Amino acid sequence: TEYMVGKLSDIRRCFNDMAVKTPPAWRFDHDRQHWTLQNGADYGFPLRGEWRIKCGDKMPRLQSAPQSWRAEKAPGMDLEVASTGPTRSLRIFWKRIDDDNFDSRKSLTIALNPDGKFHTYHLDLASSAEYRGLILGLAIEPVDQPHPGDEWAIKSIVLSGTGKANKAP
Repeated sequence: TEYMVGKLSDIRRCFNDMAVKTPPAWRFDHDRQHWTLQNGADYGFPLRGEWRIKCGDKMPRLQSAPQSWRAEKAPGMDLEVASTGPTRSLRIFWKRIDDDNFDSRKSLTIALNPDGKFHTYHLDLASSAEYRGLILGLAIEPVDQPHPGDEWAIKSIVLSGTGKANKAP
């Protein structure tokens, strides 16, 4: 914890200099990185370089902890994931500062290769007119209801400073 006494302009400058300036990146090497899982199960701790999720009867959702970043500083996202079962696509949601909940208007979809091998999928978040301003978090869920027993394994979710065309699975 840092404390500072002084002029307001000096205090702001000092704490702004300490703030993280890079887009968020979550690597699931050892833990869930403060993400939560609803309507699914995982294999618990310790994570072994990936977060393995097993689908049940309900629509699963992964959700990041609240964290803020400017959309223009992170227009792209790379998701390293392996998938098994008939789940063929995921929807990535974002929430802006003016939102109470995640909304499908603020989302994009990526197609998955369900061969059980890890693939890196790039999503050009900036391609959506709704991806703007101050973003407060992400959520991920399948586009269609998965079958019980479908699995995903996620190694990383990395927001990047550049957008680029989607990579083929």
